[in-house]
Amino acid sequence: MKNFTEVTEIPGQRASKDQMSYMMTRYHLAKKYSNGKDVLEIGCGSGTGLGYLAEDAKNVIGGDIDSNLVNIASLNYKNNVKVTVQEIDAQAIPFKGESFDLVILFEAIYYVPNVEKFITEVKRVIRPKGVLIISSVNCEWHGFNKSPFSIKYYNAKSLVDMFASESKTKLFIGFEDSPRENNMFISHIRQVAVKLGLIPKTMRSKELLKRLFYGKLTEIPKVIYDGLGEIENLVLYEPENSKIENYKFLYLVAHFN
Repeated sequence: MKNFTEVTEIPGQRASKDQMSYMMTRYHLAKKYSNGKDVLEIGCGSGTGLGYLAEDAKNVIGGDIDSNLVNIASLNYKNNVKVTVQEIDAQAIPFKGESFDLVILFEAIYYVPNVEKFITEVKRVIRPKGVLIISSVNCEWHGFNKSPFSIKYYNAKSLVDMFASESKTKLFIGFEDSPRENNMFISHIRQVAVKLGLIPKTMRSKELLKRLFYGKLTEIPKVIYDGLGEIENLVLYEPENSKIENYKFLYLVAHFN
């Protein structure tokens, strides 16, 4: 079994301002759809977003395939009656049909061995008019760097095509990182480091590099909260107009029939 704690954001680690913004943006998007709902987060990691979603949701279940991460999240929420954490395989979701109004998978689709099984399971457990939200690093971004445990990355078109049959599916892009902007030096250094294989593999080993290029780091809390990071204004992806290579992240929102 792969040790996903090495590539997961865990409370107590230190993160850059941008990293906090990435985290807050994806959970802020999900929170818009969670009010009074039964929510399932697959690949919840250490569970930093579960409590944030539970502020508005009816109930939140977080699941991860790594038992170490499940243990961390379970301890954080042992006194929260609205949050449950357990081991979950995205390819075999252990709940009866039509159990959830909102299903989310953040920064984890590239770890799933069989995405077709995941999609089948989501369609089974999600209720009519339910919503699925997926966020993923953009593999067409000029600064893209693979996770050491990744299996397959999906570009903007392939993500949209997965859910083309649903009643309404939209893809948003966020965090523009044009090499022509003020961050040109850092962007160029990152591209060189990626090509040479110099990017550290684990979260812990990345801390020094982040401190060097991004300045002061902030400790990741057990539960995220409003104001922790700036919320990015996401842009609707339009193939003919969007310069996809300049955006770091993809956000798919699929409404089910």
